[in-house]
Formats: sequence, structure tokens, C-alpha cells
Amino acid sequence: MMEFSVDAARWHSWASRLVEAPTARMPLELLALACELVPGGSVSLRLDPDEIHLSDPRPGLLEEEQTSTGAGPATMVGPTALALPAADVAATWPPLAAAVDGTGLRSCLALALVVGEQRLGSLTLWAPGPEALEEPLPRVAGALAALASVVLALRRREQQLEEAIASRDVLGQAKGILMERLGLDPDQAFELLTAVSQRRNSKVRAIAEQLTTAGELE
Repeated sequence: MMEFSVDAARWHSWASRLVEAPTARMPLELLALACELVPGGSVSLRLDPDEIHLSDPRPGLLEEEQTSTGAGPATMVGPTALALPAADVAATWPPLAAAVDGTGLRSCLALALVVGEQRLGSLTLWAPGPEALEEPLPRVAGALAALASVVLALRRREQQLEEAIASRDVLGQAKGILMERLGLDPDQAFELLTAVSQRRNSKVRAIAEQLTTAGELE
């Protein structure tokens, strides 16, 4: 049985590393933390839709096959973790057989990254022996995945808010330009931007950005 313990101090350290990491580095921090759970193993992190991060090259072909076929532990794991011997992975998903054999890894633990109804991706740990099937690894890795899911969801929400604020600022600038040039009121300026976006089959924000940067609607 795998010998591994995580005390409060270690959880605090892990949480701090994930929360404090810049957004671009956060996936790498998560990979590093997961690698601590499977010495000599590999970790792959899949952030939907197709952003994939690897701890080392070994699971690369596995992830490529799962992306192309849409089948495999990383793409099909649900709310309950999948813990499988590598032989079972190959038997369950035959297109992955050659890739599994090439890794030299012998067990797999796939965990979904979810918050409520929102699926954010998956975290897959590959171990050189049967460790991925034995407690406490599934329990500890599951807790790490839950922590990472919350941090990822908060980062995405922050990004969405930043984009919404930026879009509002650009839209306000574009409306101001049209109001000054054409003597329109705010509603008329927005209607004009909307009409141009529909005619060009483009987003209103894209039209507003073009107006504020190039000075032209079309």
C-alpha cells in the first residue's frame, strides 16, 4: 500500500501555490503538486476544450489518441474517479493500447475537474505500479482535484468579468465616437453598431474595437 500523508500544513501550502500562481502558470503548479503523489509516474491535465498540459512526454500519445477518438479515461471520466490498471485501459479503449504499452506505466487514476454543473477538464495520474488503485492516493488526489476545480472556476470567473468590463469600456468609447460624429443619442449609436454587426455577421464588440482603433465602422 502506498505510504503518503497530507497534513493541514501541506494542504495550506498546496492551496497557496494554486491561488497565488499567475493564471498562465497555475496549470503547471497543479501538475507539480499531482506529481508529488505519483513519484516516478506521469500526470496529464486536460482543460476543456482541448488545452492539455503534461508533466513529461510519456502520456503525450495517450492524450493525442483520446483527443482524436473522444474516448479514454481523461475524456470520459464522470463525477466518480476512474481507477484502472493500465491493462484495463488498453482493453476498454483498444485505440489506446499501443500508447499505454509505450509509457511503461501500470495504473491510471482519472479525476474530473468540476464545480457544480460546470466541467472544467480532467486530471489523470499514471503510476509506475499499482499505486493509482490504492488508498490513500485516490482520496488525496480527489481532494486535490476538488481544490484545483474551485481555483480554476474562480480564475475563469475573474477572466469573464475582466472581459466584460473591457467590452463595456470599448462599447462606451465607440458609442461616444458615433454620438459626436453623427449627432446620435446613446440608444441610436448602439442600434447603429448592432446593425453593422448583423450585416457583417460579427460581434458588436469587434465592430466597436474597429471603430475605436481604426476610426471606421466598415
